[in-house]
Amino acid sequence: MTRRPLNDAERAVLRRILAAHPGLLAQLDHAEVTSAWSEGSLSVDIEVPNATPAEGISGVLPGYAYVEDIGELLVWVDKGVLAALEYAWHTDEPPTELPSPDRITLV
Repeated sequence: MTRRPLNDAERAVLRRILAAHPGLLAQLDHAEVTSAWSEGSLSVDIEVPNATPAEGISGVLPGYAYVEDIGELLVWVDKGVLAALEYAWHTDEPPTELPSPDRITLV
């Protein structure tokens, strides 16, 4: 996979999840997908060249982004910089597209 900008679906999902995290939200304009976790996977690794790190955030972003009847979305952060978007599902078949932001419940 070649490095690429976030697609519209990835950007919309991340905007919804990061709404309460302005330091990370500011990184979206420069975020790039570097690889998918596996062929056909909606989970992706992200890099943000020259990002200004958001203080005090590393690991899985606190909170819960639930997608009803499918699973959850996790945002991984490495030393204040966006690192990955993971779509974890609990259905028999993996989802084939990211959910629209209005289907994401934040807790």
